[in-house]
Amino acid sequence: MRKAISIGTEQWINVIDLTGHYDRAIEIDPLLVQLEPMWAALETHCVAECCGLDAFDFTPEAVAHAGARLDAAVVCANLGELRSSIAALGTDVLVSTRLNSYVDYTAFDRLISHLQTCFCQTASHGNQHRA
Repeated sequence: MRKAISIGTEQWINVIDLTGHYDRAIEIDPLLVQLEPMWAALETHCVAECCGLDAFDFTPEAVAHAGARLDAAVVCANLGELRSSIAALGTDVLVSTRLNSYVDYTAFDRLISHLQTCFCQTASHGNQHRA
């Protein structure tokens, strides 16, 4: 079984095994609140309480669909703030009750970077259509 986060067809973010390192984890839920509409829109495979990060569809198509329903430019900016806030924590182990997951910093940063890229692209395409 692959220990990774799917972000597209045959595209994965590898996740390291954190066994023995849970005690170093820093809670990030307060930093995720502003992005709750995004998490809810992407939580389509299952619910996080059951499947953790596997409950979410992080493919570019799913993100574009969510971006069409949300303000993609605001989500893009909020994801940038989230990346900065998590980097400032200075830890390599993160935990989220909302996402039902312990995850290493590098994998989560790559996920947020991927989401930010997708939402920013959706925002720029939306702005082109409005012009």
